[in-house]
Amino acid sequence: MKVATTQMKCSWDKEENVANVERLVRDAAKQGAKIILIQELFETPYFCVDEDSKFYDLATAVDQNNTVQHMSELARELDVVLPVSVFERANNALVAVAKKKAEVE
Repeated sequence: MKVATTQMKCSWDKEENVANVERLVRDAAKQGAKIILIQELFETPYFCVDEDSKFYDLATAVDQNNTVQHMSELARELDVVLPVSVFERANNALVAVAKKKAEVE
């Protein structure tokens, strides 16, 4: 089984980052990767070095995160495993989590 990793520079433009990740994932899948690892918190530049309340608004509930939904659909389309790391809001907790793989049917 072929595994791929991706790495890219992220900006504060979430849509651009998601599009760049999608391009990298599609390229890895085209080269035969079945498990594709995306860098942590790719929706924005990595901000978790120090705790800063100005970033709290970036957290979303996983079931309301458009990127998680988009990557899940992409994983299904390409028949790959695609773990996705997001900044999650769960009740009063804010955590950076890698959600389980997108379900591949």
